[in-house]
Amino acid sequence: MTVAKARGSEDSYIPFTARFKAWWHGVEPDALVAGGTEFSAPEAATAIHITSPQDLAGWSPARRAFCQKLWGSGFIEPGGRDFTLHLLKPCALGPEHTVLDLTTGLAGGAQTTSDAFGIWVDAMDPDPDLVKAAQQRCHDKGYGKRVKVSGFDSSRLTLKKNRYDCIFVRERFHTFEDKPAALRAIRNSLKPKGQLVLTDFVQAEAGIGPNTKKWQALSNDASPILTAEDYRALIDDTKFEVMIFEVDPRDFRSYILDGWADFVEHLEKEDMTREFVNLLMAEAEKWLVLTRAIEAKEISYLRIHAMRPKFVKK
Repeated sequence: MTVAKARGSEDSYIPFTARFKAWWHGVEPDALVAGGTEFSAPEAATAIHITSPQDLAGWSPARRAFCQKLWGSGFIEPGGRDFTLHLLKPCALGPEHTVLDLTTGLAGGAQTTSDAFGIWVDAMDPDPDLVKAAQQRCHDKGYGKRVKVSGFDSSRLTLKKNRYDCIFVRERFHTFEDKPAALRAIRNSLKPKGQLVLTDFVQAEAGIGPNTKKWQALSNDASPILTAEDYRALIDDTKFEVMIFEVDPRDFRSYILDGWADFVEHLEKEDMTREFVNLLMAEAEKWLVLTRAIEAKEISYLRIHAMRPKFVKK
C-alpha cells in the first residue's frame, strides 16, 4: 500500500496515528482504528501522502530536527546511544584511548563515546551540512574540546598515521568511492593493535531486488551495495586481523521497528504541521522499504570488528 486514503470523505475522522500504522503494515485504516487521540491533521496528513525523494536530498534544519526526534538527540540513524555502546563494547575503550568516528552525522555517537569512556573523540563526516550542524551542536552542549568535528572528502580519504586506538564507521562506507584506498588510510591511521568497527548494508541471498532499488532511490544513494564476500576480501587484502565478521540484520531491523513504534506512540497534536508530516512520510517510506528489503533477503547488515596487526607490510 503506497497511499492509505480510505473511506473517502470520512478518512479525516481516522486518527493519524491509526492511518500511519495502517500504511506501515499495509492494511486498511479501519482495521487499526481503536480509539486514541484524534489529531486535527493539516491537509498534508488528511491522506497518507508519500512525498518526493527530493525531500531527503539534503540535511535541512527541519530534517535534522525530525531525525533526532525519531532516533534520539544527535543521531540520524537507528539505535541511538544503546546501539553505539553495543557496537563499541568489544573494543574495551578507556580514557587512555583515542577514537575517530568517521561517519559522525550529528555527533550523537561521538558524544556518547566521549561520555561513556571519558575519551576525547575526533568526529568526521563527508556531508558539509552535517559537519556544520554537528559543530554547532557540540559547541552548544559543551563538547567543544572533547568532540572535535571536521569534514573530509570520501572520494579521497586522508588521515594522520598511527594516531587512533579505534576507528568507527557506520552504514555509509559503501558510499566511499575508492574503498581499498579508504581502508588502507584507516589501517595506517590506527596504531598497531588499533581496532576498526565497521557496519554496513550488504547484498543478501536474493541479491539486489525491487525493494533495494526503491530504497536507493528514496535515499538518493546510487552507490553499489557490496556482498559480504566483497567486504571480507577488502579486509583481508588490507591485512586486518578479524575478530568479528557477522552478517545478521536482526538487531538492526529491531532498532528500526522499535524506533518507529516508539516515535508514533509519542506523536503530539502540535507536531502535525504540513512540513513535519511530509518529512515523516518521506523518512518512513525509506525505512519501511529497507525493512522489506531485509525481510525479502535482498539486504543484510554486516558488522566487522578488526585489528591492525603490530606489523603491516605496506
